[in-house]
Amino acid sequence: MPHFGFSQDVFIVLVGRKREVRKIHWGSWEKPCESKDLGGLGFRNLETFNKALLAKQGWRLILKPNSLVARVLKNRYYPASSFMNANKCSLGSMIWNNILWGRGILEVDTRWRIGNGSTVSINIDRWIPRPSTFQIVSPCVFGDSTTVNGLMLPLGGWNVLLLKAFFSENKVEKI
Repeated sequence: MPHFGFSQDVFIVLVGRKREVRKIHWGSWEKPCESKDLGGLGFRNLETFNKALLAKQGWRLILKPNSLVARVLKNRYYPASSFMNANKCSLGSMIWNNILWGRGILEVDTRWRIGNGSTVSINIDRWIPRPSTFQIVSPCVFGDSTTVNGLMLPLGGWNVLLLKAFFSENKVEKI
């Protein structure tokens, strides 16, 4: 029966004995991480799994800003901004720096859904439904503090005339 041993980058299988000497068969870590259907052992890639769990903690900071943990971290590390705009702090705790490492997943795969638009910056935040960046790429005449609600009608909905004045037809369609 094979015995399994682990190293950081190498998966070792010890098989058989010949005169009390064990044979070592070296293989890459990717093979046991493949699904069982593809011939692997179905192990999880621990780095990817860890990053996903840290991204989940960051997501909780966004969804529950009034929780005790979110309030403590906000007060300590990003008092004047949001979690997504917080800077990495050289004096930050290991937990904080790791949560910021997991934030990379959120940065790639999230964007704002516009409600009243009062908290979404036109230039900085990711809000336009464009698959690559979700942001305005071309230069914009709006300041960084200008929010999306300035592009909306008082009763809700988009001010199409204003959008056409500042954005290309393609962007107006996407908005």
